[in-house]
Amino acid sequence: MGRCSSVIYMPRKVTTRNENRPVVYAFPEDIKEMAISVDEFWSVCASAPKGWHAGKIDRHPEEEESVRAHVLRCMELTKRPEIIPEFLQQLRQRYAEVSTLSCFTSAGVEGAAATLPWHVDGYDVFAFNMEGETVWEYFSQHEGKVKSIELGEMDKLLYMPCGITHRVILKSESRTSVSIVAPGTCNGVPCKWDF
Repeated sequence: MGRCSSVIYMPRKVTTRNENRPVVYAFPEDIKEMAISVDEFWSVCASAPKGWHAGKIDRHPEEEESVRAHVLRCMELTKRPEIIPEFLQQLRQRYAEVSTLSCFTSAGVEGAAATLPWHVDGYDVFAFNMEGETVWEYFSQHEGKVKSIELGEMDKLLYMPCGITHRVILKSESRTSVSIVAPGTCNGVPCKWDF
């Protein structure tokens, strides 16, 4: 399985162009300095209206119960823009001003576990980890094989364009991940914005 190792240092304002390829940006240091703690972040999420979903991700029957990941996500932070932390506002302004936020947490996972199975999104995703480690696997149409991108704690920001088959694998016992989700285009055609 190939790895994506190239990291791009981001300009002050980013214009994305979907060429059916993910892009990995170095996480901007000025925004990292603004970041709040994970506990403060989830306190903000707790005050967001609606949009909470909790569940178990089922594994194949032959896998042990212990590799099930509990996932919690909030998709409605933009209904209360005044509570969004400044570091996320800055990321949105640079990457995807017309966007919403997804927040994911997993805990008590033993060994690597796929927190999201293979799927295709109808929107662009800009993702990073506030804590923990994940691996994003995706099918490269250009190379005809599965490739992977590792994300640590606020080290990289991954742009996953709409229309690419991918999954997310948890590599640490716990994680807190954030996705900035925005309408996108695939080969010049708007993706279905069904978030």
